[in-house]
Amino acid sequence: MGQDRKDRPSGRQARDGQATGSRRPAREGGASGSGRQPREGYGAGSGRPPAEGRGHGTGRSPAADRFRGESRPGREQGRAGGFGSWQRRDETSPGRSKGFDARKDPRLDDQMVVYGIHPVSEFITVRPKQIRHILLDRRTPPGAIDAARRAAGLGIPVREAAAGEFEELVGPANAQGIVAILRPMEPVDGDDLIDSVLAAGEGLLVALDSIQDPQNLGSILRTAAFFGAAGVIITKDRSVRLTSSAVRASAGGAARVPVGEVTNLARALGRCVDAGMTVVGTVVSRGRPLSEVPASGPRVIVLGSEGAGMRRLVSESCSMLVTIPSPGGFESLNVGVTAGIMLCAASGQVPQASRPPEPSED
Repeated sequence: MGQDRKDRPSGRQARDGQATGSRRPAREGGASGSGRQPREGYGAGSGRPPAEGRGHGTGRSPAADRFRGESRPGREQGRAGGFGSWQRRDETSPGRSKGFDARKDPRLDDQMVVYGIHPVSEFITVRPKQIRHILLDRRTPPGAIDAARRAAGLGIPVREAAAGEFEELVGPANAQGIVAILRPMEPVDGDDLIDSVLAAGEGLLVALDSIQDPQNLGSILRTAAFFGAAGVIITKDRSVRLTSSAVRASAGGAARVPVGEVTNLARALGRCVDAGMTVVGTVVSRGRPLSEVPASGPRVIVLGSEGAGMRRLVSESCSMLVTIPSPGGFESLNVGVTAGIMLCAASGQVPQASRPPEPSED
């Protein structure tokens, strides 16, 4: 009956004489196995023409185009090659697989992260060599683009952040489209800061006794920068370090105010007094009024920790002790706020209480 089984084609025998298992022959003129010819004028296999204008088809984002000055026709271009420090995110960044955490990248272990247009701009202006590189978000605002251009002009590498990299570095904070990766910031010798003020015969220093919170250190650095302090002195063993959190909290103040380190704060303050500096400490009660804080000459403002205040030996090393009055009868005051009041007084800018005008007799 019918054809014998052993004479039947095994598997799928090719039709019209084709070899078993092969596909249809390629169409004439097409690439083998593709079934299609490349469109005339396009790159082979591209399937679409290259986009024109505004960087489309180049692999760059709108942020890259704006950084290069290409997003608006006729806009002034940078030097040859645009802003040559711009790098595409796949040129320098590690592979950004799903779940990549930039904070765990071993290359970032010894780096500090600062974000926001003003803080990053401060480092670009004052301490550009402290910056390793700058990251831009795809939706970078104009102010950040301008800062990045200045950085590139100084030779600082700038690149676009990989997808999710901003969130991994700064969390939910608003980075304003720009992040700077800094080199570690080491404190200078505190005695050198003291010597520089003594040599100038004028200057204001801030000494911190046992301050542990990096946010407070950052706040004090910010205030010290505002009032033009010559430096902030911390201790090696009983003070918070100049961490990434402290630098960020300074809002750029850490770029302008040097942090000096001493081994023994009481001994360092005693040396200041012996050299003719006025050392002013702060106490909760029974201190002298703010109006007696000197507003000129070499001087030091000493701030103790929020919990215990100044240690006894540190307090005894001061030339004078001052109390900030509390009209509300509430004794607790944040050390960062205390720093602002004391630095304002030491700058000769303590506001005087004013009386309302006397009513007219008419």
